[in-house]
This record gives sequence, C-alpha cells and structure tokens, in this order.
Amino acid sequence: MNEACDAIRERVKVPILFDHNALAQREVDIKTKVSLKPTKTFYKKIIDRLLYQLKLKCDLLVDEADRPFLWVTPLGGSK
Repeated sequence: MNEACDAIRERVKVPILFDHNALAQREVDIKTKVSLKPTKTFYKKIIDRLLYQLKLKCDLLVDEADRPFLWVTPLGGSK
C-alpha cells in the first residue's frame, strides 16, 4: 500500500496522510501488499480500490493554508 500511495502522490502532487492512531486501533498495516489490474480510470478510483482492500477510505480535505490533502482512515471510523 505504501508504494502505491507514493507512486500516486508523485503524480497528483497531493499529500496522502494516514490516521495512524485509528489504523493502529484497527490493527491495519499499510505495508500490506495490495493489487489492481491495469485499467484506464482516474486516480481517485484507483486510490479507493486500493484502500478498500485494507478496509480503508479517504477524504479530500483542505488545511488551514487552503492546500488539499487526502486523509486516510478505516471504514466505519475508529473503534
């Protein structure tokens, strides 16, 4: 998952930030291998499909300086 996010982050130039506390509570390891068949689609759909394999989701948020970022959390919130 880490490698996939790094590759996408380089292309879209948007930080992908993980809620490490919530991931630790759910015992999600973002180093887990994920896969996706090559297809023509947009990056958000690729990210969603990869994250779903680990039961994660992402939201596009904006920080105080009006810069966008993707916030990755477990599906259903934290425990």
